[in-house]
Amino acid sequence: MSLDWNLKQIRDYKKLYRKVGKGERGYSSTEPRVTLKSETERIIWLTMIIGIREITEKNWEQFYNRTNFYEKNTDNHLWMKSRNKLVPLYITKEQVHRMIGLSTNASTLTKNQFIKKVMSEDKFDF
Repeated sequence: MSLDWNLKQIRDYKKLYRKVGKGERGYSSTEPRVTLKSETERIIWLTMIIGIREITEKNWEQFYNRTNFYEKNTDNHLWMKSRNKLVPLYITKEQVHRMIGLSTNASTLTKNQFIKKVMSEDKFDF
């Protein structure tokens, strides 16, 4: 099953996109194109992983808490280089709050199902 999403209920949703740069896949010198910003795309995919299919005013903190728990317990997050060291780049509360209005067709998980899923993941599955 494909992961389908809708961003149109998010305030200023067009700001969740960026222009495709020269040398990037999909670039056109004659027709400007856009793609999702990386943090937008990460949060969309996280709906499937954490089992919450939409972000609302009522559940955005729960979405953030599950995301934070998942990232810190599985080492599944991005890294950035800072002062010649790699440091984790976690999703922030502000990024999740910004996504209020996102909806997807991801399957849902209860709190217990989510915790069991995270704690049983093989952290060294390559």
